Amino acid sequence: MPSEHAINVWSFAHVVAGEYPGWRTKLIVYSMATTVSFSRVLARQHFPSDVIVGSTFGYLIEGLVFHQRLPEWTGFRFSSIQTPNGKGFQISYDFNRHRGE
Repeated sequence: MPSEHAINVWSFAHVVAGEYPGWRTKLIVYSMATTVSFSRVLARQHFPSDVIVGSTFGYLIEGLVFHQRLPEWTGFRFSSIQTPNGKGFQISYDFNRHRGE
């Protein structure tokens, strides 16, 4: 359901905006992400809700995976997988990590 284009472009924009300081960089990359997201609706490839969900997922996933902003989440792993229906995203947790402490 979520737009894969929106997920990818918003993840990219969040990485670049976080790595390169300055308002011009943020303006360029977030404008690009908005343009790509909007074009998916105009091309009738997705509903607006698909693009909003995809954009939100992309922005948040980048924050969790790239920056690892939640240190209490140690033991969680994020990975992409191939499913019979296409690409997927998997979250796993190591329950044995805290045994014996």
